[in-house]
Amino acid sequence: MKNKIRITLLVICGALYALGNAAIVLNFPDISIQSFQNKFSLVHFTAPGNDFVGSILRLPTKSENQTVTLLSSSKTCTKLVRGLYFNSQRGKRLRPLDADTLQLLKDQNSSYNDLQIS
Repeated sequence: MKNKIRITLLVICGALYALGNAAIVLNFPDISIQSFQNKFSLVHFTAPGNDFVGSILRLPTKSENQTVTLLSSSKTCTKLVRGLYFNSQRGKRLRPLDADTLQLLKDQNSSYNDLQIS
């Protein structure tokens, strides 16, 4: 029961902090207050030794044809997932999911100039 209360409080705190960063996000193309609700999701990752609660703000996908190979298995991807991820356990920064979103963050706030996607 204590874990569920702790997780719920972490989700609420994460969501509030993410909404506090909304001023940056609302300057992005394709984002407005009306569309904000439909693009926001709370996420909870659990794995041995990890228990993360975070928030994702999805931006419109981008069409792309790219083949990804992992362990000799290849898949063709036709859409690039775009958006921002926030997890208070990972620090007080928004994390971009793609290079275009990283550039938008850099344009809005110079503290993101040292952030890279690999």
